[in-house]
Amino acid sequence: MLAAVRAGVGVGLVQDVLCEADLRSGSLVRLWPEWSSAEASLSLEFTSARGQLPAVKVLIDHLRESFAKRGSRSATPAGARM
Repeated sequence: MLAAVRAGVGVGLVQDVLCEADLRSGSLVRLWPEWSSAEASLSLEFTSARGQLPAVKVLIDHLRESFAKRGSRSATPAGARM
């Protein structure tokens, strides 16, 4: 969808996280700034922290920080045991 919108094929509903750089640069414009779609949720399922691969912890921490910066309702990924 994003590739088609970038190519000028038409209008698309694209997640903010996927097109923020395009919006900042002006290569894409928000057509109806007062309108947005319903929020979606993101859930992560993983085993306990004990024995967890370092890469998994890095991903969880990155997602937590990214969502917190965006002001999401919950900065803790669902299923996370801290």
